Amino acid sequence: MPLYSLMCPDCGIVNEHFMGVDDTLLVVECPECGHGLTRKSHRHYMSDIPQIQGDTVAGGCNYNYYDENLECQITSKQHRKNEMAKQGLRDYSPDPEMRKFRDEQVYVLKHTERGDRQAAKEIHKKTKAATQRRRERAIDEIFDKAPLPEVPDI
Repeated sequence: MPLYSLMCPDCGIVNEHFMGVDDTLLVVECPECGHGLTRKSHRHYMSDIPQIQGDTVAGGCNYNYYDENLECQITSKQHRKNEMAKQGLRDYSPDPEMRKFRDEQVYVLKHTERGDRQAAKEIHKKTKAATQRRRERAIDEIFDKAPLPEVPDI
């Protein structure tokens, strides 16, 4: 069943309801005030929500929101970058080796027939190897950063 958003005219609350495709006149009750809602007269489209203006990035993301992790209102891409630098954080960037592996994997999948078992086995084998190398590098980095305990002379 599709999920439809219905807006109550009395309290203005938007709630989502599972309704059948042919249930245009099915009456559902508003959980806040009890008003009867039908899909035909109370349907709410997400495009009707006013968009907040601000910096946008590719993909249409708006930069005007409260970031719970940074605990502040973010107003632009540069503002987010500055806040992260202030708190000693950095953006996630994929491991270059894993990115190369993913690019190879996409290439193989695009250029082989669907259901090719040999290609699937090869991808699986390379996935395990790349993951193992990434884990080993992560462990090495942890040991490089960790201070070694002092060993008493015997």
